[in-house]
Formats: sequence, structure tokens, C-alpha cells
Amino acid sequence: MLEDRSYMREPSYQGGLSGTVKLMILLGVAFLLQNIDAVYIHSPLLPNLVLTASDVFHGQVWRLVSYQFLHGGLLHITFNLLALFCFGRSVETVFGARGLYAFFLLSGVAGGLMHVLAGSFMPAWAGPVVGASAGTMGLLAAFCLMEPDGTILVYFIPVKARYALIFSVGVSIFFTLVPGETHVAHGAHLGGLLAGMGFMRYGLPGAGWLGNLNLPRLFDWRSKRPSPGPRLISEPPPPVGSTDFISREVDPILEKISAHGIHSLTPEERKILETAQKRMSRS
Repeated sequence: MLEDRSYMREPSYQGGLSGTVKLMILLGVAFLLQNIDAVYIHSPLLPNLVLTASDVFHGQVWRLVSYQFLHGGLLHITFNLLALFCFGRSVETVFGARGLYAFFLLSGVAGGLMHVLAGSFMPAWAGPVVGASAGTMGLLAAFCLMEPDGTILVYFIPVKARYALIFSVGVSIFFTLVPGETHVAHGAHLGGLLAGMGFMRYGLPGAGWLGNLNLPRLFDWRSKRPSPGPRLISEPPPPVGSTDFISREVDPILEKISAHGIHSLTPEERKILETAQKRMSRS
């Protein structure tokens, strides 16, 4: 049934702020408090929130979450907020605010674990890390798999999303194995990307809201976009929420999102999906 899909039970925007904007505000407030503490208070709290491999190995696992809400400067958080705004909206549109939060946080945890693992083998990666980049990389991977024919700017060059994902993974792998003086935690980026890809393919641990999607594989290079033909309306459509309406109207739209990305929907299909979301949220 349609209501069994969590992204249909919870509309992305129910009035007020979206989950993407709330997450951006949370990161901004954390950055503000971080700088107030660093300049005026000088509390011992911040050093205990930064991600370091040695401290995680000593049981301070909360650092895998807390480091995601700290940043190394204004430029650092600006890029992460921009990435969150660009990619988080698409993830939230399909999976809802809760799905967005899960993608972001778990990708960040996976990125932190990858950094810790790399630091245990390569001392060059054993230093402290802060930032939401691993989480936004997970959202980037999700966006690229949902919208493989979408466009992403890579160093100000428009690139198809599927190629941008391959490029991002390749760069992260290279600089994880060959660390340079970039002061960028490429290992954390790699962990976030792989986590986002894994969640899109297999679902989040313990969650079933991805199980109903037959998402395209990353290396499926086909880009067929059959345009829907005219529909002959011979009878009034069944009520929203009924089995006939779901099988006839909504399921084909969800399959189209899975195969070609949400940007392939026509205005009429988007309206049907939004109507179904609103009706199911009231039931």
C-alpha cells in the first residue's frame, strides 16, 4: 500500500520550514556557538567533539556524530551549506525530512569511520577532523543516483550527475591513498559517498522505506526517457488512497522516478504525486 512507504506518509513540505532548511539552520547555529565559545568562553567542550582516530579507538564514539556540526571556518561551512541546499532538497522530496536526516547523519558517521580506519593505517590521516562534508557527500551520491542525467557543476564545469559521482569517488580514493597537503579529509568524503550509494542500493539499516524502490544501478548508462502519450479518460479516477488509484496512477510515477529521476516527471504527474502525499498524510 502507498501508506507503507514512509516518503509518501510524510510530505516533504507541510508548511513552514523544510527539513533541508532546518538542518542548515542547525549547522549555522552550531557554527555560531562554536565561534562564540572559541573567542569568549574557551570551554573544554569543543576539543571533546572533534573527530580523532585515537579518541574513537578509546571509546569516545560520540565524536562520529559531533564532528559533523563543527567547521573550520566561514568558507568551510559555506560550501557545506551550499551542498546541503542543492542536494538535500532532492533527497527530502523523495524520502521526506526523516530520510534526509538519516542520510546525512549516517553518511557522516560512515565518513568518520572511514577517516578513523585510514588513520589507523596511514598516520597522515590520523589528525583531527571537523565538518559536515561526509554527510553532504552522502546526499551528493543519493542525488546522482536519483538524477543520473541531472547536471552538477564540477569546478564550474557542468557535468552529468552520473559522471560527477564517478569523478568524486575517484578523486576521494586517490587522495585517500596518496594524501597531500590539501587539508581535506578525503577519507571522510569517500566514506560518505560509499555510504550514500549503499543506502540508495540496499536501504538504511533497520529501515524499510527504500525497499520498495527499484533504483537504477550506477553503471546503467541507458538514458531512455519515453514521453508519456495522451491519456484517454473514459471514467472518473478512483479516490486517492484506494488500491485502484495507487496501482493505476501512483505506482507508475514512482517507477518513473526510480528509472529516470524525479526531474523526468511531467507537471501533471507531480500534481498527482503531491495530491496523494497530502491525502495519505491526513489518513
